[in-house]
Amino acid sequence: MAKGVGLDAGEYEVKVVELDGSIRKPRMTKVSIERVAQSALSPADESHAEREAESSLHALRDAKIAQENVCLGFPCREAVLRNLTVPFTGADAIRKVIKFEAEGEIHSHSVDDMVVDFLVREELEGETRVMVAAIPKLPLQTTLQALRRAGVDPEFVDLDTMALYRAAELCGCFVDEDELEADESSEKVAQLPQRIGQQSIRLVLDVGARSVRVLAVVEGQLLDVRALRIGVDSVTEEVARSLGISTDSAREAVQTSLRTGEDVVFEGMSRDADDGEEIEEVVIEDEEDDEIQPMRLRASQSEVVHHSDVLRARDAFLGSFRRELLRFLSGLPGRSEVEAVHVTGGGSLLSGLDEALEDVFGCPVQRLNVLNHVQHSFEEDEVDIVGPRLAVALGLALGPMGAKPFFDFRQEDLSYTRKFDRIKFPLAVACMFAAFLPFIFGMVQLRKLQNLEGEYGLVMNTGESENKRGRKTAPEFSGYTGYVYNSNQLSTSVVRYMDDKVYTRLGEELVAADTFERLPMIKDAINQHLRDRQEETGVYRDLKLDSGYYVVAYLADVIQGIEQSLGAFLVTELNMSLPYREQGRVLDFKVAFRGEDFRTRFQLLNDTLVAEFKDPDSPFRDFGSRSGKSTPFVGAEVPGATYDMQIELR
Repeated sequence: MAKGVGLDAGEYEVKVVELDGSIRKPRMTKVSIERVAQSALSPADESHAEREAESSLHALRDAKIAQENVCLGFPCREAVLRNLTVPFTGADAIRKVIKFEAEGEIHSHSVDDMVVDFLVREELEGETRVMVAAIPKLPLQTTLQALRRAGVDPEFVDLDTMALYRAAELCGCFVDEDELEADESSEKVAQLPQRIGQQSIRLVLDVGARSVRVLAVVEGQLLDVRALRIGVDSVTEEVARSLGISTDSAREAVQTSLRTGEDVVFEGMSRDADDGEEIEEVVIEDEEDDEIQPMRLRASQSEVVHHSDVLRARDAFLGSFRRELLRFLSGLPGRSEVEAVHVTGGGSLLSGLDEALEDVFGCPVQRLNVLNHVQHSFEEDEVDIVGPRLAVALGLALGPMGAKPFFDFRQEDLSYTRKFDRIKFPLAVACMFAAFLPFIFGMVQLRKLQNLEGEYGLVMNTGESENKRGRKTAPEFSGYTGYVYNSNQLSTSVVRYMDDKVYTRLGEELVAADTFERLPMIKDAINQHLRDRQEETGVYRDLKLDSGYYVVAYLADVIQGIEQSLGAFLVTELNMSLPYREQGRVLDFKVAFRGEDFRTRFQLLNDTLVAEFKDPDSPFRDFGSRSGKSTPFVGAEVPGATYDMQIELR
């Protein structure tokens, strides 16, 4: 399952969003918003970058957000954007020359001091129209170094405006509601049409504290991107400057006044009291030179922030904001009416903002709340407050998951160098498994060998112990060896065929032999015993067919195989003719059966002989012409009959 982490490290807040699922239906698994500690120094100084990095680390750790697939948002106001036409096609070919092509279009910086990336907008015959984005290396390097020292190393860096575009596209801002489900082009890179013409424009505004990100989109295709250097914090700064209070105090007072519509009274204190005012001298001891440093502070007194002053500062901001938007619209190519305006960002909650935007664009303003388009765990009363602040962070998280358009400024000397860290744990597990694999395989094979040895026959008793009579006991084995050797296996053991000396000697040899040699040794001993018995009796099972002994022995074996089922029977006569020629070779015998089931038992013998005819190794070929004649017993108390049997021999 795809996963992405978006890190929107702003000047006042750090927003982090973790997504998983797909770019069509993402799920917001974790969210963290961390306040950045402020100082009297400029927000752009190095100490602010350090505080921003510390806040980013806390945001990740407090919410237990993964530090993999992290995409950092870089402010668009620091970037240079240009639309170019290059005489090449193919991303690889363009990447080799894009810096040289952009050099003539960038005058504020040396292109060697910038990281350059591009997006393909339209491919023509032999050339390509691209959007080029270049950002200075120094501020990006400062931010990355501060994050790295804090323990955070983003794998990707993208413009915050591109993240805003991806978030707005996910929310369906660029298509009508009836077209939203049918639209299949949202995963493609936005391409600039050949002629914009007089087409309606859709705007997306992310109103922040220090800047406003603006996207202009025509028919779902990105037309222009801009970052206006104006934000709602100008209201706070104006109130703080006019009343001589801190920015944090002014920000809280402005929010309260706009929400309630009343004046705000609070306890305030500022440095450097004026002459004639009541002062309070505070003594601070310097740890370095042990000198006592007095500080003159205005005595604590009640400060009043008038609602009228807040409205005046807000109206001044809205007037400046209106002028910046009109200037932006006038610079759009082929501009026409604005058909829709979507507003998000923490500053979008400023009262009077919607009316000002409607006055500029002449159309209703729609709120863009990304939480209404993703799965999340926020309460209903939190959605309207938190949602507008997360649009950029959510769009950044969509980047590592494959959403387009997407810039990646981790290039050249700023390349991400810790790609190995992403795979080192799985690789370590794989190496450990590979190291243990031979051991595991060996243990499995050893277990199989032990089971196989047990089946063949291990030595259970060497036979060196003595029984109660003072005689040595016979060896005992497990498995098949024990089945054919152990003396307690009377029905299958070779002990009933061999004399004691041969049996004892075989046991000693089996104990000394390898496990898998014992069964062949027993087989050889049985074959030797068979040969000895054949020499003693003169009966050989492997004699040729013209031997009467072989035929009779074979018939005896057949009958013996079904002897238990035949019950009581008697062979009353047996004659055999074996001339030198094959014709006329027959075996005649009579067999008598007595009992109520004598016919059934005879049929069993008959069927058994029929089965033997089908065996090519059998000496029997078929029944003769005189076979099957029966002579019932006359006057006998127990019924029965004598059957004539004639078998043709091969």
